[in-house]
Amino acid sequence: MSKLKNTNLIDQAARVLMNGAEDAFFVLDKEGKILFLNKKAEKLTKGSKENVLGNNFENVVTIAEREEVKIKKDYIEPNESLEVSIETLQGTVPAEIVFNPIGTAKDRAGTVLIVKLKPKKSAFLRSVEAAGSAIQRYSNVQKIYETLGEALESLDITLWIFPLEKDFFSVGYHTSDRRKVHITEFVTGMPLSEVRLTFADDAFRKITEQKSFFFFDISSILESATAMFTTSQVRKVFSLLNFARGVVVPLTHGDELIGVTAMLSEELTPEDALPLSTLGVQVSAALERARHFEQMVVDLKALEEQISTRTQELEKVKSQMESIVQSSVDAIMAADLEGAITFINKGVEMMFGYTEAEIIGQPITKYYAKGKKEAKRLRKIIMEKGQIENTELDFLAKGGREVHTLASLSLLKNERGITTGIMAVLKDITEQKKLQQTLESLNKAAFRIQKSRTREEIFAVTAEELKQFDFYVVFVLFDEERTVGRVVYVPEKKVLRILEELGGKSLEDYELPLDNTFYKKLIKKKEAIFVKNLQAAMKQVTPPSMQDTAEKGISLLQFASMKSVLVPLIIHGETKGFLAVISHFITFNDIPPMMAFANQVSTALENARLLEESRNRADELARNLEEQQMLRELNTKLFLAQSREEVLDAAIEGIHRLGKSFSNISIINEKRTHATIFRLEMEPALLRIMDKMTQVFTGRSTLLGYTIPVWEEDNIYHQFFNDQIPLITSTVKVEGYPVMRADLSEVYMGVVPGESVLQQAVKRIFPFPFQSVMVFPIIVGGRTMGTLTVASNDVFSERDFTLMNTMGEMVSSAMERIGQAEKLTETFNELRAVQRINTLLNMGASLEEILTQVCTSIKEVYHYQFAYPLLLDPSLRFLTFDHVFVPDKLANRIRRALGVDIKDFKYPISEDFSLFKTIRAKKCLIWQGFEEMIQEIPVEEISSALKTLSSDLSKALGLKPGENSIMIAPLPYGEDVIGILFLGHRKSLTEEDFQHLEYFLDQVGIAIAKSEVESRLRKSLEELRELDQMKSEFIDIASHELRTPLTTLKLYLEMMALEQYGKLTAPLKERIQVMEEGVTRLEEIINQTLVASRLIKNKLRLNKKPVSLLEIATEVVHQLRPLWNAKNQNIFLESPPHLSDAEGDKKALFTVLSNLVDNAIRYSPEHTEILLTFTERPEEVECMVIDQGCGIPPEHLEKIFDEFYIVPSETEYARMDGRTGLGLFIAKGIIEQHKGRIWVESTVGEGSAFHIVVPKKEKE
Repeated sequence: MSKLKNTNLIDQAARVLMNGAEDAFFVLDKEGKILFLNKKAEKLTKGSKENVLGNNFENVVTIAEREEVKIKKDYIEPNESLEVSIETLQGTVPAEIVFNPIGTAKDRAGTVLIVKLKPKKSAFLRSVEAAGSAIQRYSNVQKIYETLGEALESLDITLWIFPLEKDFFSVGYHTSDRRKVHITEFVTGMPLSEVRLTFADDAFRKITEQKSFFFFDISSILESATAMFTTSQVRKVFSLLNFARGVVVPLTHGDELIGVTAMLSEELTPEDALPLSTLGVQVSAALERARHFEQMVVDLKALEEQISTRTQELEKVKSQMESIVQSSVDAIMAADLEGAITFINKGVEMMFGYTEAEIIGQPITKYYAKGKKEAKRLRKIIMEKGQIENTELDFLAKGGREVHTLASLSLLKNERGITTGIMAVLKDITEQKKLQQTLESLNKAAFRIQKSRTREEIFAVTAEELKQFDFYVVFVLFDEERTVGRVVYVPEKKVLRILEELGGKSLEDYELPLDNTFYKKLIKKKEAIFVKNLQAAMKQVTPPSMQDTAEKGISLLQFASMKSVLVPLIIHGETKGFLAVISHFITFNDIPPMMAFANQVSTALENARLLEESRNRADELARNLEEQQMLRELNTKLFLAQSREEVLDAAIEGIHRLGKSFSNISIINEKRTHATIFRLEMEPALLRIMDKMTQVFTGRSTLLGYTIPVWEEDNIYHQFFNDQIPLITSTVKVEGYPVMRADLSEVYMGVVPGESVLQQAVKRIFPFPFQSVMVFPIIVGGRTMGTLTVASNDVFSERDFTLMNTMGEMVSSAMERIGQAEKLTETFNELRAVQRINTLLNMGASLEEILTQVCTSIKEVYHYQFAYPLLLDPSLRFLTFDHVFVPDKLANRIRRALGVDIKDFKYPISEDFSLFKTIRAKKCLIWQGFEEMIQEIPVEEISSALKTLSSDLSKALGLKPGENSIMIAPLPYGEDVIGILFLGHRKSLTEEDFQHLEYFLDQVGIAIAKSEVESRLRKSLEELRELDQMKSEFIDIASHELRTPLTTLKLYLEMMALEQYGKLTAPLKERIQVMEEGVTRLEEIINQTLVASRLIKNKLRLNKKPVSLLEIATEVVHQLRPLWNAKNQNIFLESPPHLSDAEGDKKALFTVLSNLVDNAIRYSPEHTEILLTFTERPEEVECMVIDQGCGIPPEHLEKIFDEFYIVPSETEYARMDGRTGLGLFIAKGIIEQHKGRIWVESTVGEGSAFHIVVPKKEKE
């Protein structure tokens, strides 16, 4: 029972597994009848499961292509297979049937057939391709949808079409079960025809970008596009329709999206998206072709309706033909086969001027302009062809006038179809012919005009071309705002000159107001105006101020009785002016050709304007480039200039190269009373005239060197030199820049003194040949020190102003640079002079040599004519002349005048209160000439003697009356004055000159005062050197003498400590240890003293070899370990790998590092860190010893390396004992002998960092 139960369980499990398998399973008995089949197998059979069970496999499964599957009765090998094709509801599918026998060969119970359907891709693709091909055969949208739906139904795919309407999709066509759709609509209350959809953003993006989108549930990607139904309602509808997976592809018209196609099936996979996307493209193409076809059908129907309507209209026309023929403006005539006229309408009478009675019966050749021969040729042609359409024929009207016609000739036939005559319909094209000829001529003229390059050339060519039609032209152009017009061209130049002479101004200066209604048609409507009476029209539009000129112009040009056409000149849709075409023969009919011609003229004018603008821009660009190049060259010259003269030369040359016809540069004097013209450039002829005028009125041979009066407050240049802004004449237009403006006459009058003869002369010859003037300041040191002036025969532009202002700034900058260079040179020379004086002091030169150098320097550096030093005697009451040297001849005359030799003469300043007061105040005295100085000397005897010597002294000193200045300048020393300098200069001296001397005089006073001190110092220095020598010798002797007994003492103490003289008590051992430490310390002091002595005498000998600073530092740290261990300190060494060796004495460098590390240990608190870092440099090795000690105050940093220097007791170092002040001195001496460097950086309370740098070992 249990075994049976298990067998049932296994059977049930097998059934479950087979039902869930992907392949179809058939279980057959040994007769081949079906005992069991799974769900996959059911889909391959033709009936229900109940009908299939018990039937043979061959009867329920259809094998394509007549293949037969016979179940062998005998035993089958396991997994034996057969390749077949099986017909299913979805079409023929390739498959493999695998046979598995049940039982043994002798006792076979049955067979298990496994039908494995092979991938359907190839069949699927063929079906999809076939569907795409099938829909291409139809041109009807509905038929395309139905064909596509049927094709997809064969693949078990449901089709839904969603057309795009504005911003939403609607439901178009589908192949879902109609009954199921109606039930769903009823249940949800939502008709699909009213549903408006959109797709989720991500889905829509993929549909449009990837051209296909595979989905697992279409309801999840749909959204409602209206408020009528919610998204959830929409999704519910499609859920009820059992929509699941599928593919959506876009439908397009060109690049425009017109809808989407959804193809739904449970069998679809993501791989099917690509072939279905291709199908979507085919559907789009078919729909586009269908829509084109439907539009053609609509158009054909409309055309049929039009034809029908036209036929009805022709019937009406036929009945009206008779009346139309008679009332037609065209001429209609008929002639028989002999050529006799048999019929005419009213149009013939009007065209030819003959009555019906005059023309009926006459041969038609009588009126044909080209004669009988041509008429016969035409008759032959019409008889052959039956008609002639739109041929040009010329006829002769009454009075011999020729009429051009456009004729249509046809045969007249009777009811039997026999030709009875010829009918001609003639259209008068005489005016059109004339118009055509006019247009042809105008086109030729327009061609010439288009080739014109300038506006003036266009005007002239237009006038020339229209004159052949007896047309005269006048051009009027509007301003930019179209408020006024100006006549820019009239045909007769002589008349133009006469009108300009009569009116006193150019014709272009007259303005025609455009607010007159007469012009509205021209400007706003852009239409031409026909003027029958030109004279009356001119009175209407001409302002009163132009009436006389207009009437005279019309009279002179003989336009009074003429007519005119005013044609707008339209450029870019705007009326820019008009062309007045004036003639006796012009008519209203001439407006169209004139409009066409005016358009050509407008285009030519615009082209000419653009060409001119292009040329101007090119010229301006070339000019800008040239000017920029000139400015760069000028800037280079100004930069390279070494003097003011070179600057002025470069500036005037640059202005001349820029094409300025007149230019000059003037410089103001020191008193700022006159500005002198230093450079001048103008046309040679004008320059000769100006030089002659200058000679006549000033006596000067040239305008160069002329002085402009700046001191007069009402002079415009007085204000110019104070304001430091450009001065321009009123004609020059400049915006956005501060300027002074003046009339041209005011600028001219400013260059001559007021109320002078020269000013009267300028007034008489004014105006000069210049229209505008610009004056730019040359600013140096914040003050205007000169002018840069340019003048032109034309009015300067703002661009000219900017260019010349830039040049003025460049010249100012160059002059500023030269001034600074001169000041630097003067300062340098001054410093050199001071250095020479100090050198003399250092060399121990005498006071005489120093004073001689002082006087020479003043003359060389400051360009004084003479300089004499007068020193105060010890009583400070007299100025001595001990150091004044004059020629022997003059010295004898002075001796006779003063009664004493000049060397022995003393000037009593106590009697000259003015001089005494000035000297005490350390100020200067200045006189304009020797005579003025003598007059102010209060000591009568001296004053009288100097007056006697005045001529000789002036000659000896090179003084000229009124041209030289004399200065008394004090020689200060601290708070006192030790004498004066007696100075003379060719220029007029001022307080500013004294200020320039003050620094030098301070140095001179110090030098003179120090010269005497120096001699005393030298003597003291010699004494100090002797004492220092004695000290060094004593140290050497004392050190050597002390070392012998000290060594003996140390030896005995060591022996005592070793108890070689008996056993020691503990207290005695402690005392001996103290004594040993004292002896060791004393030995260190003696050794340091000896090393210091050798360093002082430069006798320290070094044994330099390649050594490692890192190894030396390691040894030092190891040796001093007891010290830093005792204070619980840590010492760290930091070094780059492979640190280079230094070139040095290992023992000496050990001493240096030992001193530095020892100091760091001693002067750092307990529990601190000491860092030794090593740095590799290109040619050196650096070591830093960094501690966390008390630091060194800044005021002691520079002294700690001095011999025996100890930081004073008030610092932290006062608490340290046992110092000699030699450790750092020795360290510095050793490092410097290694050609290295040592220095310290320290912060009080934070610590110190000692740096030593020594050279690396020399490369081999």
